[in-house]
Amino acid sequence: MFDTFYIVYFLLLFVAALFSILSIKYGNKKFIYILIVLTSTIFIECSTLIINYLKIKQSILPLNLFIFLEYCMFGFYYTTSIKKIKYKSIVKISMLLFLIIIAYSILNKHYQQNSTTFNVAIEGFFLFIIYSHMLFNIDVDKNLSIYKLSDFWISIGILTFYGSTFVFFVIYPLMKKLYAIETNIEYDNILRPLNLFFYICIIIGLICSIRNKNFLTR
Repeated sequence: MFDTFYIVYFLLLFVAALFSILSIKYGNKKFIYILIVLTSTIFIECSTLIINYLKIKQSILPLNLFIFLEYCMFGFYYTTSIKKIKYKSIVKISMLLFLIIIAYSILNKHYQQNSTTFNVAIEGFFLFIIYSHMLFNIDVDKNLSIYKLSDFWISIGILTFYGSTFVFFVIYPLMKKLYAIETNIEYDNILRPLNLFFYICIIIGLICSIRNKNFLTR
């Protein structure tokens, strides 16, 4: 049921959750969205492991609801980091659009079986666009390097992981079909390290937020 990956994976999740709580305690309220993502991830991952262990058929609804929740939380984190109202509005509209896409994929029998993979790919595409914008619009303090800013590390983590999910779930299968690529890529061998890298970036970002709060209050 457990292998080395899951031990490291859950350790990173719990450490990230702990640092997010500390960051919120230090007054960085926007990290409540990161905490919600982390706690919901822990819940859904534990539930999935138990369901797989008991060999129970898993419903597509909880996973798709989790994907929507995750997108909304990262979307709200973005809106707290960007000043221009028009960009905040665009992201909020994208949440409604994503909800419609998820509902359609679940209700349409043609997409039901692959709805989770499809919606993860759409989420990855949307988040890649949103956080590319955030990365290139970070307000850099003259007293702090960009590498010491939490938004930089959160953006890097999201761009790396979710950009990769879009590539592996959409672009690679399409290229394989169009050009008859015979080599099979084991998704776990690539996405697992990316997953760990993602949460390491989250942890670094949270540590930066705590350190910067201490720096600013000196």
